[in-house]
Amino acid sequence: MNPHSLYQGNRGRMSDGKVIDFFVANQLVRQMDDDCAAIVNRGKLIAPCEEGLRDIKVAEAVYRSASTQSVVSI
Repeated sequence: MNPHSLYQGNRGRMSDGKVIDFFVANQLVRQMDDDCAAIVNRGKLIAPCEEGLRDIKVAEAVYRSASTQSVVSI
């Protein structure tokens, strides 16, 4: 996606040319509000912690691969 990580919705194009454009007033605020509500109401998160952990593992593998110039399995 280009631009990659906006806090004001998502805009960009998929590899097949499909346009991505949906507005979210402020993604970070929405997620934090949802996190708080889930804690208070013992509900489910819209962005579970496991997703963030997975993203970090992928990012670390990318850095490791770039620095060693080799394929890194995850």
